[in-house]
Amino acid sequence: MAGEWLRSQGIGRERFAIALQDFLKDAGFDFTTEDRGEEGTVITAQLRRPNPALPGSMHHLSFRLRPTGGGALLRWEAPIEIVPAERGGVDRFVREMRLQLERTVRTESHGTAKVVAPESGELPWVRPTTSSGSPPL
Repeated sequence: MAGEWLRSQGIGRERFAIALQDFLKDAGFDFTTEDRGEEGTVITAQLRRPNPALPGSMHHLSFRLRPTGGGALLRWEAPIEIVPAERGGVDRFVREMRLQLERTVRTESHGTAKVVAPESGELPWVRPTTSSGSPPL
């Protein structure tokens, strides 16, 4: 699926959504969850508690989780563009989120489940480039 960011293996969509919600809550976000059937579960989050380490472009987030055979797929839906000056802070936040999701899933499943980044996985603001630095045609 285009736009996929992370996959869980050995843990379903509901449990993966709970791990994401726990991270968001701890980071100071309020969130809503909407089950849209075959379209997946949509989680939208808005920063409620000030967090000086979090860039402005990360104050409103949106994700979609879909079931897969033996796991779930997490797609990052918003934000899709990042101000270049905020890129370092955004990368730190995303790295922290991914590591926390990996730890939570591994711990909760007693080491039987894991979170992986698919080969085609990328964040919306990270675009492949050619050797000249421009996006491929």
